[in-house]
Amino acid sequence: MKWLLLACCSILPCAGQTPVQPNLDKLVYPPLARAARIQGTVRFAVNAGEVQLIYGHPILVGAAKANVESWATIKASDSQFFVNYVFRLAAAPPKVVESEKLRGDAFDRFFLRLFHKPVTRKVTYEVCDASGETSTNFTIGIFDDRPIIEVDVTAQVSCIETNTTYVARSN
Repeated sequence: MKWLLLACCSILPCAGQTPVQPNLDKLVYPPLARAARIQGTVRFAVNAGEVQLIYGHPILVGAAKANVESWATIKASDSQFFVNYVFRLAAAPPKVVESEKLRGDAFDRFFLRLFHKPVTRKVTYEVCDASGETSTNFTIGIFDDRPIIEVDVTAQVSCIETNTTYVARSN
């Protein structure tokens, strides 16, 4: 698959077409989509500077459309091409943290010191890293004899806490 995209990228400049370089500086994964764990592909057709939505999840469309309109309408004069935004979520591994915890109360620690025993113990636990980083990159290929730009948007999601139960009461 990768060699096919590489071959397409090398054929594209030979065909006399200038590939459009997307500007992905301000593209971020939509916070609502990240919180709801929504992933998917949003596809646009760009023709003579007009952007037309072909398909995509409504929550993801807003961020993708704002980004494609910021660069495609300026750089695409008379060419027609497709733009795919592939939104993916990657689970961030939890960090393992070690700390020292006191044993018992002050009375217990008095006797532990009396018998030269440690008054602390090592405790390890996992902490979810919710940094919220978004990484973007793109590839250029050919689909139906037209250039296609595929933008990959990957966001790190925090861990899901499964050991807590919440109960709601109604009055």
